[in-house]
Amino acid sequence: MLVYQSSTEIDPNQCFLCKPISNKFPNYVSFYKISYNLYSFTLNSLLIWIDLKQVTYKEHQNQYVLYYTMEDAFIERMLQFERVFLGNLNQSLHKKIQYTSYENKNFFYSTGKVETYKLFIRISGIWESETHIGLTSKVDIYPN
Repeated sequence: MLVYQSSTEIDPNQCFLCKPISNKFPNYVSFYKISYNLYSFTLNSLLIWIDLKQVTYKEHQNQYVLYYTMEDAFIERMLQFERVFLGNLNQSLHKKIQYTSYENKNFFYSTGKVETYKLFIRISGIWESETHIGLTSKVDIYPN
């Protein structure tokens, strides 16, 4: 089951981390899988709707490229989530925090022209290197 939430609904204090495992990418030391408590059940990743300010698309080599800009209020809520969530973990790790870039983005997809643009961010955990920590996240398009 997938549960999508608004950025206004997420609470970093309801996020919990599993024991770290070795990261499969050589530049990173560990990966912490996230669990998110919704009181009646627990999710193994966060799916957060993106509030879009501007969206355009172009066809490029049999694929579509979606260019988008996120709403300023959405970006601020996501950065606040990161500050609290990563800050909680960093109280014991004492590493530099690398925040996600929410600047203008583009997204490639090959399913044909999309009439409504519903994008979401999937947050699956935290990566850790020798000196930094940050969110493991991915932007995806909601099935049309």
